[in-house]
Amino acid sequence: MAEHLARLKTVAQVDAFRSQIGRLFFFAVMLSHPSNADRREHYEKFLNAAKAEVDRANAIIAGAEAVPSCDPAALSWARKLIEQHPDVISRVKDFHALTEDAVTKIDGAPDELMTFLIEITEQADTLFNGCFHKLIETLNGDLEEHETSRAAAYDTATADAKSAMTRIDAISRSVRLISLNAAVEAARVGDAGRGFSVIAGEIKTLAEAIASASHDAERSMDDLRQVAGG
Repeated sequence: MAEHLARLKTVAQVDAFRSQIGRLFFFAVMLSHPSNADRREHYEKFLNAAKAEVDRANAIIAGAEAVPSCDPAALSWARKLIEQHPDVISRVKDFHALTEDAVTKIDGAPDELMTFLIEITEQADTLFNGCFHKLIETLNGDLEEHETSRAAAYDTATADAKSAMTRIDAISRSVRLISLNAAVEAARVGDAGRGFSVIAGEIKTLAEAIASASHDAERSMDDLRQVAGG
């Protein structure tokens, strides 16, 4: 479960490259127009938050190092899938560089920034509705496949555990019955020797079967715990 949640979070962080671009551009435009100090501080706060999300997504997609707040195992998983889309990696790098340029143009002429953002938006439309969309589908598809396999493994482990416990219960009932027979044999005189010999052999066989079934049950429960934790 923890692994699945970490992967979900990583996919959301990757998708933030798409979802936060609009916010970043909006606050860039707002900051490029004259406003009082309080409003400017407000706009800068939200622009920096959006830019941090975009930067993190870029680091996951196109980076090579660890990413803060991103689970290392989930990051490794995501990057293996992302490697299947080299065109996305290249285009995301280029587009991220353009967003960096947009931020540096905030204090310039508003008309120049608007023209620049319009040009970037046209590229964004192609990027996000094309190869980036396929990348997100790849990540989500693998997540769904992993969850389906995990559910199947859980069902199998549960069925095995129930089967083992049923066997133990049946064997226990047989042992109790044989114990009753042994008590009856004990009341006899003469034939008791032969009877106890046979009964002792059967009890030994059943004891071994119980031990085997208990081992199977324990192993199945371990499998259940691993599946539930995975």
